[in-house]
Amino acid sequence: MLEKSAMLVGSICLCGSIGADDPPESTCCITPEIEQECLTFNQNSIIIDLGKTVTLQKSGQAVYVDYPGKDLKMIVVREKKNRYFALSRLCTHGGQAISYVPERKKLQCNSYNHSVFNLDGSVWKGPAPNAIRSFDIISGDQRLEIFF
Repeated sequence: MLEKSAMLVGSICLCGSIGADDPPESTCCITPEIEQECLTFNQNSIIIDLGKTVTLQKSGQAVYVDYPGKDLKMIVVREKKNRYFALSRLCTHGGQAISYVPERKKLQCNSYNHSVFNLDGSVWKGPAPNAIRSFDIISGDQRLEIFF
């Protein structure tokens, strides 16, 4: 009986130490909501006034945007100076929220399994079975228009 106990304890210690010194994979789950005063809602689009928002002023930032009454939840990412992405913010695996991980330039599900998506919405790492929806964007002088 002593041998089995020692093996079990040794296995637990070994498994617990694997990856313990690895850096954290992301700064997951910290995407803020956009300031509502920055938004204009149209029938088939949302306009973001970039001059009124502090959350998209720098590359590597992202915000959540919701369209009230349309059950439309998206994440908007500013990857580079004039390069933006708008995607559904719900994972196709379990419907959990997705956050932007600027260090990796990827979107990551906030659930335990952490599906990872490219900025075009395609699955980079499962278990998500499908891509997330991406939306067309027109960027202009101090504004983004996102079409759905």
